Amino acid sequence: MKKTYFIGILLFCIILSCNKNEPETTLQEVYSFEFKINKDFLDFPTRDDYEKALNRLGQMSTQELEEWSNTVGFKSMQITLTESERESLGIYDDLLATLINSKGQIKIGDYILNLDAIEEKVYANQIDKNNSEILSSKSSKTFSINDNVLDILEGNEEETISLRSSYCDKSKISWNLDFNSLPNKIHAKVVYQKAGFLNSLQSKIEEEFFSGDSNWRMFLKTNGTNNFWINKITNGNIGPYESTIFNKANKSYRPYYSSRRLKDYNFSIEFWAQSETDNILRKKTITINCN
Repeated sequence: MKKTYFIGILLFCIILSCNKNEPETTLQEVYSFEFKINKDFLDFPTRDDYEKALNRLGQMSTQELEEWSNTVGFKSMQITLTESERESLGIYDDLLATLINSKGQIKIGDYILNLDAIEEKVYANQIDKNNSEILSSKSSKTFSINDNVLDILEGNEEETISLRSSYCDKSKISWNLDFNSLPNKIHAKVVYQKAGFLNSLQSKIEEEFFSGDSNWRMFLKTNGTNNFWINKITNGNIGPYESTIFNKANKSYRPYYSSRRLKDYNFSIEFWAQSETDNILRKKTITINCN
């Protein structure tokens, strides 16, 4: 049986009264892109739908991405694996983890894509439009996570030799504050995530809980004014950005998320944490770039 696409609209019905004569009030959340859950992976019928999904989901926080996955009933990698398990597979951005299943799979247009971030490869298998089955092995293609995979599949870019080349290396840095009198640690990271069909810049700060109680107030902000990104089509400035002060949670800032890789970027973030025990305000700056 053919599965029905979500037409980008989730209907949530709220009954305001038990009186049958009073109408029901319906709230609509419009996503403006089509998708379905095909077996155990997200299925976007066109690249345009996928790009619209990136534009919408890329603005969401970690908590909001979890809520979205649960709302649409998708068991994403973010839901099924812990953060340490995801990072062991080379998945650092929560947005990417929301779009793929635990096997690293997603369908965009006529191709099922399988990401192996550790090996830095993306496997693309073309499907039969009539029954959604994978065609012969001859239709399978292998790409690097450095490739603009969707552009190549659409014939808008020639296949590259990037399997032998790093194209703006990814970088992940963890920052731990560990004091004998303070059992909780602060983790911070800045990363350029590459996946062939998704490339993103993300920064994140969070507290590692041991006692269950927060000892820190935290926030993050862009450092300086020379923060930017450039891909093959366009470019943009990053920030200025400063988060609210928070505790007992995590905060992330994702200024770039696109199906196209970056040609150049500079991304510098200040992480701030203040202990409720000694009131000392601590600062750490992490910068990554394409050099």
